[in-house]
Amino acid sequence: MTLATPPPPPRVVVPQPLNAEEPPAPVAPPAAPPETTSSSTKPRPQANNSKPTEKPEPPSASQPAPEPPSPVSPPAPGADPLETATRRLLTTAENDLRALDPKDLSEDARAHFQRAQSFITQAFTALRNKNYPFAEQLAKNAATLAKELRKLLAVSATTFS
Repeated sequence: MTLATPPPPPRVVVPQPLNAEEPPAPVAPPAAPPETTSSSTKPRPQANNSKPTEKPEPPSASQPAPEPPSPVSPPAPGADPLETATRRLLTTAENDLRALDPKDLSEDARAHFQRAQSFITQAFTALRNKNYPFAEQLAKNAATLAKELRKLLAVSATTFS
């Protein structure tokens, strides 16, 4: 049994007389669309050509490269307990993944490794958006995958030793 879609309602067109004396009524601009985080809709920054740009100096060989900043700042004292627990899970998951070398993983395990990294990235985004329950779920998924991958690598290392 299939459902038939109803026909569209009839359109009513009311002709408007054009008077040369009256200008047409101004049309209100459409409401601004809600902001999205999609990369295709982000406005591009305007180039500032008034100042010459300075090239940053390359790091010297004697200086170690600085560690990249954390995508999300650490929780403030008195922060939401769910946020704190989520950040703790994310730290554990990141540490577990750092201990792995993707080259040592099978193709299937490497896909799980990438999925765990994706969960971590999404969880940090959810934290920035203050969507703590979703961030927690993503962090749990990432931590579980990372933990299982470490176990898998440990088992395969002892099996082939």
